[in-house]
Amino acid sequence: MLRDDVKLALRIQTNLLNDEIDDTIEEAGAELIRSGVPSEVVSAQGSLIRRAIITYCQMRLANDKTMTEGYQRSFEYQQDCLRKSTLTEEDTEAGDG
Repeated sequence: MLRDDVKLALRIQTNLLNDEIDDTIEEAGAELIRSGVPSEVVSAQGSLIRRAIITYCQMRLANDKTMTEGYQRSFEYQQDCLRKSTLTEEDTEAGDG
């Protein structure tokens, strides 16, 4: 389950933050879709999407400002790569016009 992967990445062992983690996972998916990653790709939760969601959760739930900034840069890079890699040929041709 994705929540368990997020908790492991954040070194969280308690269940007290489960609701907040679930909300942040949902927020991460919505952010990927908002930036142009197709909703079908996000819903499928392949390994790259899962990694981006975990990174987003680390960014939002980290306590250290330096770590937060690093996670933000990482998420933005992952988000951009996912957005670009899911462009269809039709999208590319439309941009050439």
